This record gives sequence, C-alpha cells and structure tokens, in this order.
Amino acid sequence: MRFRWLLLLSVLLIGAIACSSSTDGETPQASPTASGDVVTGGSATARVVLLSPTSTPASEWGSVAPMHVGRTSYSATLLNDGRVLVVGGLGDEGVLRSTEIYDPESDTWTVAADTIHPRRDSVLVTLSDGRVVVAGGVDSVTVSTSEIFDPESNQWTELPPLNVGRESAMSVALDDGRMLVFGGENTVIGAADGGFMLRSAEIYDPNLNEWKLVEPIAQGEMTWEGWTKLTDGRVLLVGGDFARPNRFVQMFNPAADSWRLLEELETPNGGSAVTLLPDGNVLVSGGGLRCCLTESHVLDINTEEWSVESEMLVQRGGHIGLNLPDGRTVLLFGLNPDFPFDDPYRGGEIFDPASGQRELLPDFPGIFDVINATVVLDDGRVFLAGGRFAQIEADGTFTVDYSADAFLLRPPEK
Repeated sequence: MRFRWLLLLSVLLIGAIACSSSTDGETPQASPTASGDVVTGGSATARVVLLSPTSTPASEWGSVAPMHVGRTSYSATLLNDGRVLVVGGLGDEGVLRSTEIYDPESDTWTVAADTIHPRRDSVLVTLSDGRVVVAGGVDSVTVSTSEIFDPESNQWTELPPLNVGRESAMSVALDDGRMLVFGGENTVIGAADGGFMLRSAEIYDPNLNEWKLVEPIAQGEMTWEGWTKLTDGRVLLVGGDFARPNRFVQMFNPAADSWRLLEELETPNGGSAVTLLPDGNVLVSGGGLRCCLTESHVLDINTEEWSVESEMLVQRGGHIGLNLPDGRTVLLFGLNPDFPFDDPYRGGEIFDPASGQRELLPDFPGIFDVINATVVLDDGRVFLAGGRFAQIEADGTFTVDYSADAFLLRPPEK
C-alpha cells in the first residue's frame, strides 16, 4: 500500500504538471445531467491525457448519471438486486461516511444512510443473504471497525471490530455465508499483527456475529492484487503484489479455514491479474518482477499444473482483472514498462478463452484514478465512477478536486 500511494502521488504530480502546462485548448467537460430526483454532482471535470495503445474498438465507455458526492478511494459492491452500492472514500469533506446506490436500469442514484464510521480503502462484501459488510480501512489511521448494511431497511448496524485493523485488504463472500478478509496493511506501529504489511486472515460469521482469526497466508504479505475465488468456493492467491513480487501459489480452503502451498511459480511475479475461466481453471495475466509482462498462464485446478496461454496485446502490471458473465476476461489499466516516464494506461483489453482472441478496449474518458473500485453488472457492463484530479495553480499552490462522474463500459459483442 505504501508503494501504491507513492505511485499514485507520482501519477497525480505528472497529471497535474501535464494539465497545467497543456496548450492544446482542451476544455473541461461538465458532469452529465441526472434524471429523476438525482442531484448533479461535482464540478466540471478536466481530462488528464494518459498514454494508451491506439485502437478502433467495437465497445465504448458511456457516461451515466453522476454520483451525489465526488469521491475517490471508495468501496463498491454489487447488491443482489443488481444495483451498485458505493461506500465512503475521500472527498472534499475528507474521509467520508456518505453512501449511495446506483440503479443501472433507471440510471439514477439514491442517497443511502451514512455509515457509522468514516472510512476509505475498506473491504466491502455482499453476503449471500443480501446484507453488506464493510470493515477496516482508513480514517486518520488504519481502523478495525466494521458494520453491516441492510438494503431493505437502509440501516447500518455496528458489528464487532476486526481482530486486526487493516486497509487495502482482500475480501470475498464464501459459499457458506461467511466473509473472508486477508492481507492488507496496518500503518499503526505496534499493531496486533506487527504493523505494516499483513499476512493475517480472519472470517466474519453472520450467524455468530463474530470475527475469528484463521490460519494466516502461508507465505508473503500483500494488498489487493493476485487472487480469485474458484468455482468450488476455495480462494487462490498467486504471486505477490506490485511492490513485493514472489513465487508463491497458495489456496485457502473454507472447509478447514486453512491455506495450502501449491507448486511455486518459475519466476517471481507481482501485480498480475488473476481471473477465473469458464472451465474452472485460472488465468494469470501480466505482472512481473519489475513490470511488465505480456505473458499469460493457466493453472489447471485439477492437476495443479501450469500451461502457457496467448500473450496480452500490451505489457501490463498492477492492472485490474474482471470476469464477465459470458466467460470473457477484461483487463483494465495498469502500468507500462516505462513508468514513471510514461503514464499508466487508461485503456484495456478483453480476452475470449473460447476463441483465444484478444481485443483492445477504449480509453476511460473520465478522471483517471487507479485506486477506484470497478464492479461488473449482471448484464456484463463495467461500472467505474469518481476520481481525483490534482493540478498546480498559477500561484504554485497544489489543489485537488474530486469527481462525481460515473461511466459504464459496454464490452464488444461476442
């Protein structure tokens, strides 16, 4: 996490300098007007022009109704009814308690109840019963508080705290109704798990209303990259994060609440995207030891053997991997090998395992912020909103604006 904040600061400074010195006459774009009773959010947004491979994709990012509150570093999850819940983050008022819900069918936002505690970079999971748990994150320091949201009553209820406060952790809803949280960072010196990067893991059981520490990650520490939930409910963790590459491949078994090491990777990897294939096997795309690879590999879950898959169209590391309902994989953003001299990609590519074909995706048109959350809707579109825009004013002051703009990526026809 500390590496990513330095990375992000670099991105902001580069974007600020580029925008402050631009002479191409590009004008800011105003937020689109919302329908119904939705309030237009945020001020006009300016574009940060980042490099990306050129393409003529058959897909597009479309702007939708803006959020009520401009924010970044928020958490987002898909509710069981197909709507998107956005929680907390960082905005003009600092660390936020505000939450709102996006309905893709009506293209409207509804203001939901504020959380009990302000937080950013938290974990957010929709349980099988439809309720949503938010835990950890950052206020002024790493926090351990957790709470649960009932979409039907629009009410947050305090839960017992995490055993270990953590931010930028990984989390997943288990098939048995529980919630697994693992890894992340604790910036409080002297924290229960030793502070800083974490190996610990814990599970929330809604029936017992308690958090229980379970066996920690077998090897290494990491934040939010390089894992996926398998079709049988187990959780696979591959390599390390972008700042701490490693060769470890490990599996969490909810039946035993324990981790098992698999055969190691041939070379250390960090910042790869790990996604699930329709046959239940796992695709690992890009990443690398120092950034960035085009290589892709497939792990056969039954034999636990690796095979080589077709290479990505672009070298990427620290990118986002998403599974679409039709079995395709979307890879978004990421660093390129020349970072920080060249800016991160704001485009992506889509991979169809049935045909083996890959296609470039269009650049994201909004304010680019690599720490924002993405959500795949039930119809396969990809949701992304918010962002932070930094610039250096004429008098030398450094200012930050938070966007409320929201967008949906429509993948190309299969």
